[in-house]
Amino acid sequence: MSFLYMNLSAAFMILAIIGVRAICKNKVPYIAIWLLWGLAVMRLYIPFHLESNFSIYNGIYHIRRWLATSDFIQVGHNKYYFDRVIYKLWAMPEVKVVVFGIWIVGASLISHYYLKDYRICRTIWKTAEESPLQTEMEAILSKYDCCKVIRIRQSNQIDCPVACGIFYHGIIIPTNLKQMDQKKFEQMLLHEYMHHKYMHPLLEHILVMILCLNWF
Repeated sequence: MSFLYMNLSAAFMILAIIGVRAICKNKVPYIAIWLLWGLAVMRLYIPFHLESNFSIYNGIYHIRRWLATSDFIQVGHNKYYFDRVIYKLWAMPEVKVVVFGIWIVGASLISHYYLKDYRICRTIWKTAEESPLQTEMEAILSKYDCCKVIRIRQSNQIDCPVACGIFYHGIIIPTNLKQMDQKKFEQMLLHEYMHHKYMHPLLEHILVMILCLNWF
C-alpha cells in the first residue's frame, strides 16, 4: 500500500469525521470523536486495510475505474486517459523533485508558525509570576480528588487561562481572573486540570508534528 494512497484515504476519513461532528454535534460521545481521529492518524502511517462491501472507498474505486476507461481529453487523434497521465507524470524524476520541494516549503512554513507560537508560550511562562492563589487552588483541586501537582502562575500578557507543560504541569491564569465568582473560578481551574489529566499538551504536540508532515 503506497504512502500516497494511505494519505488520500486518510483525507476522505478526515472529511467524514468533520461531517459526523457537524451533523451530530453534542450528540456523539467525546471519546468516540477521539477514536475516529485516532483511526485517521493510524491510516496516515500504518498500512492496514479493512475489507467491507459498504465503504466510501468503493465509490472512489468506481470513479477511478470510470475515469480510466473514459476519454479524459482528446487532442487531435490522440486520446489521453486520466490515470495513465497521472501515473506517467508521477514517474518522472523532475515531477518528484518539484513535489518534494513543495512539501518541504509547506512543512517549513507550518513548523515555523507553531514554533513561534511555542516560543511565545514559553516566554509567557518564564515571565509569569507565582500566583498568590496557589494554596487556595491546591485546596480546590484536593476537594475534587485531583492529585496531580500543578504549578500555577499569573500573567498580564494573557486574557484566558492556559494549560501548558508536558514533563511538568502548569497553568497560567490572567492576573485579574479572581474577579469572577467562586463557582466559575473552580470550574475554570478544573477545566485546565483536565487538560493535564488527559495529557492534552502532549497530544497537541504530536498532532502538530503530524500536521507539519502531512499538511497537504
